[in-house]
Amino acid sequence: SLQEAAGVRATALSGGEILGPAAAGVLFAVVGPGWALAVDAGTYAFSALCLVQLRLPARVPRSAGSFVADLHEGWSAFRSMTWVWTFVLGAAIGTMLWGAWSTLGPVVAERSLGGAAAWGSIMAAFGVGAVIGSLSAVRARPRRPVFQASLLNGLFATPLMFLAAGAPVAAIAFGALLAGGAMMFGNSVWESTLMRHVPDESLSRVSAYDWFGSLAFQPLGLAIWGPIAELIGISTALWVSAALVGAVTLWLLSVRAIRDLRETVPSGA
Repeated sequence: SLQEAAGVRATALSGGEILGPAAAGVLFAVVGPGWALAVDAGTYAFSALCLVQLRLPARVPRSAGSFVADLHEGWSAFRSMTWVWTFVLGAAIGTMLWGAWSTLGPVVAERSLGGAAAWGSIMAAFGVGAVIGSLSAVRARPRRPVFQASLLNGLFATPLMFLAAGAPVAAIAFGALLAGGAMMFGNSVWESTLMRHVPDESLSRVSAYDWFGSLAFQPLGLAIWGPIAELIGISTALWVSAALVGAVTLWLLSVRAIRDLRETVPSGA
């Protein structure tokens, strides 16, 4: 049931990404930013109460080694699986390229698409796509999961190209819809694949390196695309980011370990 669980989890996250900004906008307009932040704080308190209700074992086995030893063991397991470290490297670069979308997109919207309302519509389409992708992942049984996740994540180039080309809001929103669905579907498949193919004793450490690699370049992505756009122009910077998404996707698809990792799909699935 790993795939179903990953899909349901992703659906909850995607739904929150749609409902959260909408609720924030309403609260901001009705009661002001201070009370909106207070309500946000209250949601964290509610989350804490939910976590308190979890029934966990009284004692959980811990590693007998030091933190440095655990770090080394995790790295050894991580780098021993080519399909893992190559995909994580691709995700790290993709996170950096996301910075082009999140920093330059609002500028384009403000200058030529109609402002915040237009960008809000585009991001809402991305969120709807994420929900669709998450729901699709609940019953998905891809035979080559990491290959398919790599291929689908390449669809992120679509909204970048539309944004670079000065396309209308509807076209960019459609591209965002495709990208949101593809990325959330791919992420759900990736998570369940890690759980199935990484040994239990190494899963936590490998997952830690996965998260570190996927997020390490995020600050860099947010920092570099503004200066790059100043040097070569916003449209050119967006074209460059789209081309890099395509190049990373082609590289991942060329990795034999990614192509060869297969699942046994039950008959009739």
